[in-house]
Amino acid sequence: MKPLERIANPRILLIFPPLTVLPTDYPTPDPPLGLAYIAAVLEKHGFDVRILDAFAQGLDNVELRSGSFIRIGMSEHSTKKYLREFTPDLVGISCAYTAHAGDAFDIARLVKETLPKAVVAVGGAHATSSARQVLTDPNIDLVVMGEGEETVLELATCLKNGEDISAVKGITTRVDGQIVETPRRPYIQNLDALPFPAWHLLPMQIYLEVQEATRSYSMRPPRMNIITSRGCPGNCVFCSIHSVWGHRWRSRSPENVVAEMEFLVQQYGVREFYVLDDNLTLNPKRVIKICDLMIKKGLDVKWATPNGVAIWTINEELLVKMKESGYYRITFGIESGNEEILKIIGKPVDLGKAREVIKLCNRIGLWTHSTFIIGFPAEKKESIMKTIDFAKKSWLDFASFYVATPYPGTELHRIYREYNLVSDDDKLQYGSQYNSITKAGYNTLYLTREELDELRNKAYQEFLYYKLARLFINPLTSIRYLWPKIRSLEDLRYFARLMSNVMAVYFGRWKTGEIRTHQKRRI
Repeated sequence: MKPLERIANPRILLIFPPLTVLPTDYPTPDPPLGLAYIAAVLEKHGFDVRILDAFAQGLDNVELRSGSFIRIGMSEHSTKKYLREFTPDLVGISCAYTAHAGDAFDIARLVKETLPKAVVAVGGAHATSSARQVLTDPNIDLVVMGEGEETVLELATCLKNGEDISAVKGITTRVDGQIVETPRRPYIQNLDALPFPAWHLLPMQIYLEVQEATRSYSMRPPRMNIITSRGCPGNCVFCSIHSVWGHRWRSRSPENVVAEMEFLVQQYGVREFYVLDDNLTLNPKRVIKICDLMIKKGLDVKWATPNGVAIWTINEELLVKMKESGYYRITFGIESGNEEILKIIGKPVDLGKAREVIKLCNRIGLWTHSTFIIGFPAEKKESIMKTIDFAKKSWLDFASFYVATPYPGTELHRIYREYNLVSDDDKLQYGSQYNSITKAGYNTLYLTREELDELRNKAYQEFLYYKLARLFINPLTSIRYLWPKIRSLEDLRYFARLMSNVMAVYFGRWKTGEIRTHQKRRI
């Protein structure tokens, strides 16, 4: 790119696009924390910045798309109207998920049609992993690689000073018609130096209210998401988050974390938190300090870890302390009930130890959940049935089953290419079902896409049937099992809500033939 025209007070707009999904994947809006962190850093340095959550702010607008897809979010007309009114000079677009890359491209097109001179940047896991492919779209000027706060700040400064951006670290862009990647920017080591996300720039009321209109699995809404650490030293072949956060784990201090919790409780009436770290318990002592501080400050909230915790980092002292501070639901990423598959995918899970930890959590009174992935390239049906059997008999309260998905930039994507199951020519079209974890996009060596979808439905059906059979056929065993978890009226109400959700999933399957673990927002 040429040196930018100097703009004394540039306006910056950060956009989370509308989402195009299958009706079975109807999403619930959550704050785009990545954009909120970037906005907070820009504000701190005096820039005029806004966040447009075009998904959350357009929930009532649902449009049909080809291939039975629906698009949820602000219409093109409303988006263009917003752009004309704010007239941003730099537009950053979230492009985190491969399945929704087309939505980011659509927003880039609308920006260029409305404001041809605006600089359009995209960032996120998909954009970082597929930067060269993303830049084949002429409406996109550059890709922010990895962590975005310092890079976007430098881009905004270049715009303010009329400087050449091609020397900015951490971007991929075009120079004289050629795609050029600048040196990667070092990761931020002191996360406490970052301001809290710019919550005030987000439509907070939408996030808080919509939870009451969906099939909520929260115990004490309204609930908000936070992140207390970045990075993960793991090497799971299916994980794409390393492209953004890297393999080195970095954490916020307990004081910083709890201060943000207190702010959200006082400012927005939040009563529950989802901690979205990729490896929260890597340092158990830090988590214990966070819990101690929550207890000391009388922070009366519930919290859970939907992204999962590493099962090999868990011990009884830690779990008891977490429970004491309001922790009520633990998620594991066990992923497979086949030890050979676990080795292949780089998941260091001992299934025997996993069973012991699940029993420990149940005894302490935590609700237990694990994710499982089926359909790896060389996985046979017998292996998938092992996973289903493990999930059923492990005494987990909940299980989520996903289809192995070859995200660009992951080792799994390389393996798929090695087996000629995916190629670089695959297009990111809505109808292709490319990279959807809830609906198979590719055949494997032994199973077709249709067979994988049938097995995923079978997994949910067998797990739910087995849980209900245990609950009603052995009432004394069930009482002993549930007693540690249901010790108050709030616990009882939560159990009733869970049972209602399970029944809704069952009835939904009888009506549609598909498992829908979440429901459409009631409008």
